[in-house]
Amino acid sequence: MDTLMKVFDKAVESRFDRRCTFVALGGGVIGDMCGFAAAAFLRGVNFIQIPTTLMAQVDSSVGGKTGINHPLGKNLIGAFYQPQCVLIDTNTLNTLPDRELASGIAEVVKYGLIRDAPFFEWQEKNMPKLLARLLRLGQDMEHGSMGRLSQLEQLWQLTCLTAWGG
Repeated sequence: MDTLMKVFDKAVESRFDRRCTFVALGGGVIGDMCGFAAAAFLRGVNFIQIPTTLMAQVDSSVGGKTGINHPLGKNLIGAFYQPQCVLIDTNTLNTLPDRELASGIAEVVKYGLIRDAPFFEWQEKNMPKLLARLLRLGQDMEHGSMGRLSQLEQLWQLTCLTAWGG
């Protein structure tokens, strides 16, 4: 709530009007908060999402759900408010810690399992190549990268086994 009020304070102090655009540059929490701020400020101003995590790129930046947490619960205050556009730079994925990357990959796998069996089969077939390419984007394969690739392949195999009850 304090951060949201700071956003509103700055917007008012800067004399933003209905022609302004709020820009969400960051992960899902930033996108949700900025989207809600845009929905509420002057009863709705434009906003753009620039998600920097894989989870935000495949989930929270699309669909229009925005919101903030309340001390008594998560996402209790929010709105459905679509961004004008979502800009994705996949090079940001090279900066993610393993845990963030794994979370996003799990979300992509979930989409295949729930909504699109052929997509899941494609993932099974291509995930090792996709993981290798993801690690090469914006960087050369260094000695440390191969260890990370092995860890991500193990994560992928574990995710598939868990999904299929194996």
